[in-house]
Amino acid sequence: MATMRAGSPAEEELLAPRIRVARSLRRMIQDGTLAVGDPVPSEQTLALRLGFSRAVIRAACALLESDGLIRVHGRGRIVIAPPTAVAAAPQTIIALVGGTVGPQPAGHRSIGWNSQVQAEISRRLRTAGMLVRPMPLDALDSAFSQPPGQRPGGMIVLADGGAQAAALKALVARWEVPQVVYGADRDRDEVLRLDAVVSDHAAGGAALVRWLAGRGRRQLQPVWHLLDPDGPLPPWLARREAGMAVAAAELGVALLPALRIPVLPWPHPADDVRPFFQVTSLASAGALVPVLKRHPQIDALLLTNDHLALYTVHGLRRLGLYRDEVLIAGYDGVWADLPEQVWAPWAPAVTIERGNLAIGAALAAVLLDRLQGRAPLAPQLRVIAPTVVVP
Repeated sequence: MATMRAGSPAEEELLAPRIRVARSLRRMIQDGTLAVGDPVPSEQTLALRLGFSRAVIRAACALLESDGLIRVHGRGRIVIAPPTAVAAAPQTIIALVGGTVGPQPAGHRSIGWNSQVQAEISRRLRTAGMLVRPMPLDALDSAFSQPPGQRPGGMIVLADGGAQAAALKALVARWEVPQVVYGADRDRDEVLRLDAVVSDHAAGGAALVRWLAGRGRRQLQPVWHLLDPDGPLPPWLARREAGMAVAAAELGVALLPALRIPVLPWPHPADDVRPFFQVTSLASAGALVPVLKRHPQIDALLLTNDHLALYTVHGLRRLGLYRDEVLIAGYDGVWADLPEQVWAPWAPAVTIERGNLAIGAALAAVLLDRLQGRAPLAPQLRVIAPTVVVP
C-alpha cells in the first residue's frame, strides 16, 4: 500500500527514562546485587550499561536518594537501606475509559482504531512503569472508592464522536486526577480544562478530496451514516466536511450536499452482526438510488468510515448499481480488519489512517507530562496529522 503524509510531523516520544532507571536500581538493591554499604556504580558505568545519558542516571539516583535507599558518599554514592527494608514502589494505576472491554466478534483480526490506540497507550505507559486498567465508564465509581494506592492516579478517556461527552463533566468534578481525553470537542475541553488529543479531521477530509481530484474525479458525493440524521453533525465529522469543502473550492470540483443516512445502533460485540450487515447494506444502497439518478455524473463517494463504506458497496452490488468507475473513499484505515470481509471482500480506492499509533503515543505522553509536573497549567491540545492510504 502507498502512504503519504497529510499534515504535521509525528509526535516526539516520551518514555519517562529516569523512572525506568530508578526501577532497575531498586531491583538491584532488592535482589542483593547491591548490598548495604556497596558503592553504586558510577554514572558513566550505569549510562553505558543501561543505555541512557548521565543526566538521566543522575535524575534516577536523585529519586532513590529521596527514598532513602542510597546517599552521596565522597565522589560517588552508596547503598544505605537493606534489601528487606525496600518495598517495591507502588505502580500508578491509569484508568483507560472507553477502550475495548469484553468479547469481540469472531473473525476480528483487530477492532480498528480503538484497539490500535489502546494498545499503544498501554505499551507506552507500561514502559514508564504504570499499571493500565481498561474499564467502562460505569466502573469508575468502584475504582475510585478503593484505598489509596489501589485507585487510579490518572485517566485517559477515548470519547471519539463525543459519545461520552455528558459524563466527562461529572468526571472532572468528582475526581481530581490528571485526565486526557481523545476525540472530544475542542471548545468543551477548554471549558473543562482537560488535556486533549484530537485527529486533524479537517486535514483528512481535504486530503481525500485532493487525492480524488488528482484522479480526475469532479463530482464528489459525501455519504454520512448517522444515528440522528436530522441533528447537528458530530464535531469531528463537521470538521472533516469543512476541510473537504475548502479543498473542493480550491480545486474547482463539485462537492455535493452530504447524503445523511439513518443507521441503527451498532450490535453488541458478542452478537451476530450478519443481520445488521444485511439490513444496513441494503438501506444504505437504497438511500443512494435517488441521488445517483439525479446526479449520474457522480464519480466518487466519500463514506463516514471504512466499515460503512464496505456496507454501502455490498448493498450497491446486491442492487446491481455498483460501478467500478465510481471511486469509494473510506476513513480510519481499518478495512482489512473488518470481520464482514468474510462475506464481502473489498478495499477502498483510498482511505485515511488517522494516526492511531501517534494518537496513543500522544495520549500517553500528555498524561505523563501532567503526572510528572512537566505540563503547563493551561490545558494541552495535540492535533495528530492523518495519512492518506491507497490499498
